[in-house]
Amino acid sequence: MTTACCCFIAGCGKNAGTQQKSAGQGAAKSQYNGNVPQSANKDMDQIRKSAEQGDAKAQFMLGGIYYSGQGVTQDYGEAMKWYLKAADQGNADAQFLLGVIYFNGQGVTKDTAEALKWLRKSAAQGKTAAINLLRLWGPGAGASAPASASADTGASAKSGDYTPEKMPSPQEILKTSDYILAQPGIGPAAKYTAYRGRANAWILLNDMPKALGAINDALQVPGIQPIQRAQAYSIQGDIYVRLNNWASAINSFTSALNTPGLDEFYEDKINFLYKRAFAKTYQGGDFAAMQSMVSDLHQILKFPESQTKTDRMNDGKLLLEKIGLLASNAGASAKSGDYTDEDRMNIADAILARDDVDPKEKFKVYVGRAKDLSDLGKKQEALADLASALKIQGIAAPDRAGAQAQACVLQGDIDMGAKNWGNAIINFTKALNTPGLPEYDESKILVLCKRAAARAGQGQGNELAVKQILADLQQITKFPDSEEKRQTLPLVAMMLEKMGLPNDPDMLAKLPDSFFAEDTKKPDAPKKIEAPASTLAKPGTPGPGGQGDADAQYKRGVLYANGNGVTKDYAEAVKCFRKAADQGHAGAQVSLGGLYYSGQGVTKDYAEAMKWYLKAANQGNASAQFMLGLLYFNGQGTSRDSAEALKWFRKSAAQGDANAKAFLEQTGLGAQSGATSD
Repeated sequence: MTTACCCFIAGCGKNAGTQQKSAGQGAAKSQYNGNVPQSANKDMDQIRKSAEQGDAKAQFMLGGIYYSGQGVTQDYGEAMKWYLKAADQGNADAQFLLGVIYFNGQGVTKDTAEALKWLRKSAAQGKTAAINLLRLWGPGAGASAPASASADTGASAKSGDYTPEKMPSPQEILKTSDYILAQPGIGPAAKYTAYRGRANAWILLNDMPKALGAINDALQVPGIQPIQRAQAYSIQGDIYVRLNNWASAINSFTSALNTPGLDEFYEDKINFLYKRAFAKTYQGGDFAAMQSMVSDLHQILKFPESQTKTDRMNDGKLLLEKIGLLASNAGASAKSGDYTDEDRMNIADAILARDDVDPKEKFKVYVGRAKDLSDLGKKQEALADLASALKIQGIAAPDRAGAQAQACVLQGDIDMGAKNWGNAIINFTKALNTPGLPEYDESKILVLCKRAAARAGQGQGNELAVKQILADLQQITKFPDSEEKRQTLPLVAMMLEKMGLPNDPDMLAKLPDSFFAEDTKKPDAPKKIEAPASTLAKPGTPGPGGQGDADAQYKRGVLYANGNGVTKDYAEAVKCFRKAADQGHAGAQVSLGGLYYSGQGVTKDYAEAMKWYLKAANQGNASAQFMLGLLYFNGQGTSRDSAEALKWFRKSAAQGDANAKAFLEQTGLGAQSGATSD
């Protein structure tokens, strides 16, 4: 198993020598050596034992531990000792770091010749980071010859082609970059290369604030290629890691992954994903963070096979093992790369089995796993988890109230499944009346829907049951606007329609309070409740209650697409969106285009996606305009057309679309975004 040492060095993949990479990042990134937080010293003991028995990989890992000083006192001399043992056995990573150590004089006398010797050995084995160092510090790169510096320092070459006589110091690199930046009419590629070289030099000098400033300058250069921009974001993230600023590092790696113009399976994205997973592991050990970290590793699995993928997944296994997950059960979905419910269960099990987890964190894990178990239909197991959560002391009152309410809802769901309507109503009512739960807690919205459904099952249409159902639904309309409410109102409309009423939730507000007065008389026969005349519409006409209501069809599509109140069904969502889209509903046209774009519920078809995006875009929908620009930019469903792409990006940005603005800014075209968008 390869270690995570130097895994963040740009160009770590075997085939990366054909692309411009960040030279000098080995010295900057030696902190990435597989040393994720440990719960015990037994890992260290096992590594040392294997290293003493001659295992080159273990020797390299032990060198990395002493180099970074995590879990032990930092000791470059001891790091040197173990790197040398691994390097003598041909370990390319160890050879590379020996070169860095000799160059920096860490634990040894600075020796450029010895540094070059080990870097050449590493480069001869295809270690791209070593190749890149030799490329940047090639012949004529000394302080006395700045005129030889050019934008071509990143030109591709094969390993073994480098025989530099002198490796310049970081100060000399800074002088060379100053010379480049001082030239009149300097192009964006040369300017970008100079700033990036400055960032590498400051990293070598261990001045992270200045390194950060230099790479930020590189990111401000307009007109650079998407690959260059993504790599600069990655270096920015590496610097934040050195500063232990995990949140900013995660943001930088996310920016690298989301750089517009990169191919979906651009190989360096594998490294970006792994870096982000590493940063997430350090940022926090809570349930959500671990889920997110494992999700990043699963995304790597979706990439085509390559040496980079193999290396990063081997490194990923170390991350999994360090948080208590066995590499063999990182998920049942290892072949497909999909992130599964079993993954979440494994993560929860791993966290709950640890003795060093804060009780408040365990509470969150129990509650989170209960939700997952409930979604899987394992409601009794979910109740057991909630019972365990509620036994934990010192939990804040609102969190405890939420768990108590969740337990009542689960029991109500179980009662509903058994058609025990009376008990279901009682449990849903307990959930709604849980002490400490805010009056308008949005979790109550769905519970009110469930209680209304239980009343319908119990009352079988009698007048009192109908009034109680309508009272529950009316309460939903009184909640402040929220995403939960917006997603539930279409479900309310469907329930009204089933009761023979107009599918317009607004009609509930028009019913007088006297209508909901308790009626203890049991009618001999069901009585149909008529809504106020102003809420009625003729079937087949637009507007509330009409079958041709495009907005209602769109909202139903949203329900099916999201699985809110109904079983998620993309095919049914497609039908609903199409009915609304055919009537000119822009939101439905965007949604339908999105399903064709992603291939959910239909066969993936970029041309069909473009058709619907164009319809919505012509109605002024900013999201559709951005997606249309993206299709033209990538040549998906049409011939690639940068001018047409730019036109739609500018239209979208003019309406405030964040994605379009980001694209224009990151491509250096933001200053022109006010241009005509006809």
